[in-house]
Amino acid sequence: WNFYRLMKLTLSSTDTNENGTLELDEVKDCFKELQILFTDEDIEDLYAESDMDASSGIDFKEFIVLLALVYLLEPSHDSSSVCFWKSISRDMEITDNVGYNINL
Repeated sequence: WNFYRLMKLTLSSTDTNENGTLELDEVKDCFKELQILFTDEDIEDLYAESDMDASSGIDFKEFIVLLALVYLLEPSHDSSSVCFWKSISRDMEITDNVGYNINL
């Protein structure tokens, strides 16, 4: 799996209303699923900064920006923190467009 496809599948699997974008509540659910440990206030701030076209939804390109911000702002990767990049590849089960479950 390449990174691009992994991110596309992550977005689509957390887009519960299937409109092609992530709303704030879907981003919060995505962060919980991926074990990204930010406060609601931090998530709201990240969401606002990542919604560059002010459409009230995070599209794929904005999702990549959001993930980059998460990576940059994540606490140090010591043993007490959950590493986002490990959690996305280890803990998330997603379904691709053909309906196959993929345990990453």
